[in-house]
Amino acid sequence: DVLVQGNKVSLTLPPAQIFFSRLDNEKTMVYERDTGFLVKADQYLESTARLLAERRVLDWSEEHGILEKAEENGIIYFERLLGSLGFKDIEIRIKEALTDEGSS
Repeated sequence: DVLVQGNKVSLTLPPAQIFFSRLDNEKTMVYERDTGFLVKADQYLESTARLLAERRVLDWSEEHGILEKAEENGIIYFERLLGSLGFKDIEIRIKEALTDEGSS
């Protein structure tokens, strides 16, 4: 959302979100498989491990504030861009994220 009034501009950005998170399958490998003598091999073990690893990457991102940092960087970027276009009064907000509760 953009509102321009003379030298003033108000910009509302969407909340940051992660669109894509995948492991590079060409650079990942199974280091060791060790099933016990009486344990049947799990054909889905590698796929399950990759899914868990991808989930862990997302969890790590959340724990380390990657979305907040993305929003901060977005604000800085647009402040500089709008300032370079001659705007003197710049207001940038991040739209509230919809929660599962609010979207039903």
